[in-house]
Amino acid sequence: MNKKTIATLIALFVLIFTSCTTRMEKKEPVVLQTSASLVEMSLEDLTVDSELIVIGKITTTFPSYWMRQNEKDVQDATLDEILADDGWLFTDSILAITDVIKGVPEDSIIRVRTFIGKTAEIQVYNSSEPEYQEERVYLLFLEKDTGPTQIVEPGDYIANGAIQGVCEIIDGKTVSCCGEEWEINELIAHIRQTLRSFFGPHLDNPLGNGELVSLDEAQARLSFTIPLPDGFAVKEVWVSPEEVASDDQSVAIQFENDLLLIIHQLANEPNWNGTVSSAPELAKISVNGHNGLGANPGVTFVAGKEYPYPGSVAWWMNGLDITLYSDTLYLEELLKIAETVH
Repeated sequence: MNKKTIATLIALFVLIFTSCTTRMEKKEPVVLQTSASLVEMSLEDLTVDSELIVIGKITTTFPSYWMRQNEKDVQDATLDEILADDGWLFTDSILAITDVIKGVPEDSIIRVRTFIGKTAEIQVYNSSEPEYQEERVYLLFLEKDTGPTQIVEPGDYIANGAIQGVCEIIDGKTVSCCGEEWEINELIAHIRQTLRSFFGPHLDNPLGNGELVSLDEAQARLSFTIPLPDGFAVKEVWVSPEEVASDDQSVAIQFENDLLLIIHQLANEPNWNGTVSSAPELAKISVNGHNGLGANPGVTFVAGKEYPYPGSVAWWMNGLDITLYSDTLYLEELLKIAETVH
């Protein structure tokens, strides 16, 4: 069960009987309704605490499992056997990832798990758990399943904060997340700004799902000219996969001397004031007349955990969200470099 879910299961058993055309009574599945009291998590909590933040489509949902799956398929289990096992079912779905906002997934296809399920004998629902629908697109805040269910079938991710970590994207534009309605691009920008406050990008793959290419190939894929700082030799370049829409493509460039440049496309300027108010580590700055945020390398604490973060300068110009990172360079030095980016 999700580690942030305080299990206070309230079981309501409903037996429904219907008559068959042969006048013999046929028993319908028992419906087990459960609920749980959740530790409330803000959008910032989810952003900081999640291992992965991804966007993707649910393509397949598998038959449900139970804790004794390795002994007997739950679809063959009797109602008494399932209830004797506390009626604990769980269900896995396949998520095809289209965009990575945080973390480095092992593959573009992952399994996501939810603690509901059904068999011919019983249907288990939990109002605190997501019920993924095939062909629907979600933004998910995920963590690895490290609970007892991973013994049955390891390798799955679960939604951080249960239903709180699941945001369905409607019509490719709007998303309901943590009780608020967002335009998807604005939500992604907000998450990325929060990440600037607490983390540097993962240097093994700064874009999460980026492809390692030459600078020329990256430029050929992108619809914008890559702005570069003066006097820095390029070491490695990552660009979004080709299947990502052209107006969503991003690029990351690692330079020889501990300098990383990441560029995302963003139609509107971020709300810098809103970010500063929730992240005192960041300071408002200006790069050649363009507003932005900056920070010295340092350490911050969230919920008692220590998070080191790099020095950074972020600004927006001409539809591009640009950030320079360094573990060793301070804000004053990064600002001088930023002013040469063109």
